[in-house]
Amino acid sequence: MRNLFFTNCSCPKCRKPLYLSDVEGYSFVCKNCDENFYSMEASCDSVLFKVYFGATQAEYEKNLPLLRQIKKKHKASVIAYDYLKEQIEICWEFIPGSDSINEFIRDMQNIDISSVTYQIEITETLQKVITTSADSLKEAQEKIKSMYNNGDIVLTADDHVATEFRPY
Repeated sequence: MRNLFFTNCSCPKCRKPLYLSDVEGYSFVCKNCDENFYSMEASCDSVLFKVYFGATQAEYEKNLPLLRQIKKKHKASVIAYDYLKEQIEICWEFIPGSDSINEFIRDMQNIDISSVTYQIEITETLQKVITTSADSLKEAQEKIKSMYNNGDIVLTADDHVATEFRPY
């Protein structure tokens, strides 16, 4: 299960999601920057620090006794199953230090998750530059927007500039 632990923390460099790091002495890894970070370098998007990973409801229920032991040992606040996202969530009221996170990862290796599931968001960006004459920037924007809404301007695969894949 190495590197399958998503978090709600963001990379201090690129702001992409951080994962728990399996590198001894570090808490987090950014897969985008390919860099490890200490706990004090991370910031989270909510009051609770969350670690989550895909699992079926049956896998959650089967592993619940062990998950409760891990929750208690690592002083987590909450352990829950998100039925909509099909994932197990473990939450703390603080971000544990690197040594604690490394030990947590070792303990989580005992969790039997055979059918790991993930939700991945795909975002495609299309871009086209249109030249038009107008008396003001606002008028030019309104003119182009109207042409776009009427189907006079259509963006196609030829206008593709970027694709991004990230955990949902």
